[in-house]
This record gives sequence, structure tokens and C-alpha cells, in this order.
Amino acid sequence: MRHSFIRIAALATAITVMAALPATAGAATTGGGQFGAATLTISVGQPTLGQKVVVDVPVTVSCTRNPTALPEFPQYGTGGQVTIIQAVGKYSTIGIAYLPSFACDGAPHTIALQVIADPAAGGLHFKKGQATIRASASATGFDANFMFGSDSVDTGWLPVSIK
Repeated sequence: MRHSFIRIAALATAITVMAALPATAGAATTGGGQFGAATLTISVGQPTLGQKVVVDVPVTVSCTRNPTALPEFPQYGTGGQVTIIQAVGKYSTIGIAYLPSFACDGAPHTIALQVIADPAAGGLHFKKGQATIRASASATGFDANFMFGSDSVDTGWLPVSIK
């Protein structure tokens, strides 16, 4: 009985702390990497429940190419992903969506992703409320000496409220 009370108190505290956090999950930036790598930033906006199995997430990513790269290089390969995990009762559900390739032109690009609940997670659906989100992006390319390089950025796990 005492252990149940402690668990309920800990859960209530966690929910209170998460509810006080801002609606947007946050942003991350990486410095210009070595070789042909780029400076990357990524941020996620307010996730919204589109359907029970889908969460719509706006993701803004920018990539500024390394100034030491030749104009015709790098041929950047870019991409990334967003992962959401949400507690549903005694279990949790997870969903992953992948960023399509984006331009490495220094401009911010907002991409609307649909994160779908993984059917392998026991058929659990997303719901409005607290969840955890993580976004990452990467870019690869070559420098003036044709050395291959890559860089990546990651928000880490962030609390978020699905509206």
C-alpha cells in the first residue's frame, strides 16, 4: 500500500512538472563540423493529435554548408527523424517519422511530419497529453580536399504536450 502511494505521488509530481513546461519541445544546434560537415539546427513545434494513431509535428531544420567546401561540393546528403514515446496506462506507445532530404542553403525549412503509432507497440494509440519527443538531423559531404565528413544534431529527449 505504501509503495502504491509513493508511485502515485511521484507520478503526480512528474505530471505537474511536465505541465509547467512550454508547449514547444525545443531546439538544438551543432557547430560547423570538420571536413565537409555543416552547421545544423533542428527544432520541433507543437505536436497535435491528428487521429488516434497519428501525431502531426512541425519540424524546422536548417543546414549551412561548411565555407571551406568547394562550390560544387559538398553533395550533401541530409535527413533525420522524430520519435515520440507516450505512456498509455501501464504501457507505452512509440512512433517514428523520417525527415526527407532538405536543402543545405542556410535557410530554415519547416517540414510537416506525421508520426504514426507503431502497431508493434501492442496496438496502443497516441492520446492528448504528456509525451516525450526527440528530433535529429544529419548532413554529409566533402571538403575542398575531397575528405568525407558528416555532422548531426539532436534535441535529446524532451517533454511535450500533445494537443
